[in-house]
Amino acid sequence: LYDSWERGVQFNMVRNDMYHGSNSPDSVNKGAAFVDGVQINFVTDTDAQINALLAGEAQIIMTQPQLAFEQLSSSDDFTVMSSAGPVFEHWGLNLNAKHVERPEVREALAFAMDKSEVMAGLYTPLFGDSLPAEGLGNVFWLSNQGPYENHAGDAGYGAGDIDSAKASLESAGYTMGSDGIYEHPEDGRLSLRVGTTGGNRLREIQQELLQAKFAEAGIEIVIDNVEGAAYFGIPFSEDHLACALSGGAEGNCDTWEITQFAWVGGPWPGSMGAILRSTGGNNTYGFQNAEFDALIDTCDGTVDDAERAACYNTMDKYATTLEMDAENGLFMMPITQKPSFYGYTSDLVS
Repeated sequence: LYDSWERGVQFNMVRNDMYHGSNSPDSVNKGAAFVDGVQINFVTDTDAQINALLAGEAQIIMTQPQLAFEQLSSSDDFTVMSSAGPVFEHWGLNLNAKHVERPEVREALAFAMDKSEVMAGLYTPLFGDSLPAEGLGNVFWLSNQGPYENHAGDAGYGAGDIDSAKASLESAGYTMGSDGIYEHPEDGRLSLRVGTTGGNRLREIQQELLQAKFAEAGIEIVIDNVEGAAYFGIPFSEDHLACALSGGAEGNCDTWEITQFAWVGGPWPGSMGAILRSTGGNNTYGFQNAEFDALIDTCDGTVDDAERAACYNTMDKYATTLEMDAENGLFMMPITQKPSFYGYTSDLVS
């Protein structure tokens, strides 16, 4: 039963002495649970969540993948489990930002990104073959869902193709500078900021790995993080969303170029369409396309499973390739599906 709530700090529940277990035939009822109460602490920093478990300040965590998981997994003091969930990590692109507004620059980023290096260095050691070694190539269907198609991979993206990245930049008038970074005659040096939730070491290393690969392609990536959830005040600020929803006519379009975070969805892929709708309040990328907007309603209203799956796959091509919209497409670079991680102190079993 509800006991108390302190916003942003904790939520407390106490035992209901009138409850005597489930009546469902699918559950095993061993009588009333011997738990006096549950205290849920709101901890935004994932490292701090794990440290709380290690220090005995918490008994259960459910959180995002983190490097310290290996320490929990190898200890008899903790029981852990992970499964590929409805969450994916990506680099999102601001379509109204200098340089990034050019499709050639976005395609260069997509060519140069090496997802397999990220997977081999960060995710495979922790989660084995539960995630594809080549990373994720779709933002509507995830890799463990039947209709999944690797559209980004099929377009040649995400494999660290430096030559194709350079060719794409040079086709847009960029020339290599003396320091190994491309320059544009109007917009200058190709230097782009990427931000994420600081304090999440796995995400920070992910940035560093990709930063080094982009440097090989003549693209400077400047890491510009903000601690914890406070980071989201940048890509989802009122000023930036005004820019994104007005096609750059209002607000401030210069607060960021690249954002790194995870979208959390569910088994129904239509939620991503709602996010990317031209008038969607969470459309931080600034994508505007009337045909895509119409397709959202078509896909959501399609009854046949196969037709609906194909429809959502078409929608994905707007977000992850230039196939459907050669000017404004390719504004999401999916990296990997993220496992949900659960851990608890082993003495809870008894």
